[in-house]
Amino acid sequence: MNTKDKSEGSILVLTIIVLVFLGVVIMGVAHDVIMDLFLTRNTKLGNQAHFRADSGFFAAEEMIGYAIDSRGGDNNTSIIINYGTSSYTLENIGDTLLNNNSTLLLKKDGKVISQVNVQKLGLEVPEGGSIIIAAGYEGLGKGAGSGSNVSLVYKLVATGNSTEGKAKSSLAEIYRYRSGGR
Repeated sequence: MNTKDKSEGSILVLTIIVLVFLGVVIMGVAHDVIMDLFLTRNTKLGNQAHFRADSGFFAAEEMIGYAIDSRGGDNNTSIIINYGTSSYTLENIGDTLLNNNSTLLLKKDGKVISQVNVQKLGLEVPEGGSIIIAAGYEGLGKGAGSGSNVSLVYKLVATGNSTEGKAKSSLAEIYRYRSGGR
């Protein structure tokens, strides 16, 4: 065997080793890219679920205001909310929010995107009750009835769902609706 055959064989072995090494590196990079895509998708779906739960809070606050304004006429009521070019339906599927606990569903295109469990915690009545007449308005009947305000306190627990996958986000807050002298 001459030296030319030995050098050609060693070049072949070295080439195979380099190709195997490059293949391993390329597979590792491909795996990292795939994992990054999954992480990005999961983050997007998690954020979407979080923002939908947060939207449920705003919708629940609207329904609570409607329940108070209608003096409890919100039992099994649906409200259409238009925002830009999108239309949402807010449904109260329980008792009136004014006096009881209830569940609200925020829907888009017939699909539930947020569910809010509303629990009435009670009333807060501020101290006082006198009518304060502002200076310069005596005799004209202008004043502020400080004792006629009341705050209704609710616990809201919202769950948002993503459009695809099974991402969910749950948020909770204490909400106080302050009503002025009616």
